[in-house]
Amino acid sequence: MGEFRIFIVVFFVTRSTLMTEQSDPAKLAQNSRIDEVWEVIADFNLGVPRADLENLDFKDLMQVRINKILLVSSLYDFYTLVEDGQLTEAIFNEFLELNLHYAANIRRVNTGKAALEALAHEDFDLIISTQRLEDMSISAFAQAVRISHPEVPVALLAYHSREFEILHDTGETSGFDGVFVWHGDTKLFLAIIKLFEDKRNAPHDCLELSVRTIILVEDSPAFYSSYLPLIYAELIQQVQELIKEGKSFSDKLLRQRARPKILHATTFEQAMEYYEQYRSTLLGIITDMEYEKDGKIDEHAGLRLIEEVRKEDPELPILIQSATARPEDVLDVDAAFVH
Repeated sequence: MGEFRIFIVVFFVTRSTLMTEQSDPAKLAQNSRIDEVWEVIADFNLGVPRADLENLDFKDLMQVRINKILLVSSLYDFYTLVEDGQLTEAIFNEFLELNLHYAANIRRVNTGKAALEALAHEDFDLIISTQRLEDMSISAFAQAVRISHPEVPVALLAYHSREFEILHDTGETSGFDGVFVWHGDTKLFLAIIKLFEDKRNAPHDCLELSVRTIILVEDSPAFYSSYLPLIYAELIQQVQELIKEGKSFSDKLLRQRARPKILHATTFEQAMEYYEQYRSTLLGIITDMEYEKDGKIDEHAGLRLIEEVRKEDPELPILIQSATARPEDVLDVDAAFVH
């Protein structure tokens, strides 16, 4: 995982530094409020017209937040996630460690029926279900939520087991908006929350205000569940260095909310859709070698993705990460490689 940390640090810090150097303080507006905001625009290359800066506020970014989570799990699974059962406190500690100013609340119910009843009386921003429910299959639960509350994303949190592999391979997990594998690290909850927030906020923050993006292409739940927490932790820690330079509390929040967003794709088509939509804001791409393309697994899908991207962006940083490919397999493409 050390290579991933180095990759994120290098191109995040390098891009931020170059963007800062390109700004000319002598040419910035004299109004102090605009001066502070313009520094953030320079740091992150936000494409906001100068005429609109006076009205820009930290509330303009990340308007969709995940504040309330419904966790559907047995009592056994709940205590497996956190030994003392204090999951909300554990998540709060993870947010606090990264100097984040809020943490989501979690309400737990035992069964799928209880979850549907809770949804009928309360508003939730995200639903997380473990892979075993007492009263219905996970696919039936996901479908029931999709029918009654299609606006609420549903994630599956499973354990790495033969049972999960069968469920995943047979399509039982296809009704979920995200599938993750528990490795015992509560930072995964932070990553799940941030990933869904990024997906919901990207159309506004990235396409209208040009907040930067990173595309991650990986179809293995076990693998991306391991390094998504690492990537998010590193990005947030790098943002903290910029926050230290903030001149006011609102300026610090603006810098924090302007961090690059992660867009996670699991197929070639989804990756290309993200690329076409967000390529003007891209910092880089991290891609696996083998994943689905044209409805079937393609062992060279990563190379084909790079070929398409290079037609438009010959200089875009790209990292290939693969457990099956060899360095000689990627000699003909302009990308870094981690085995």
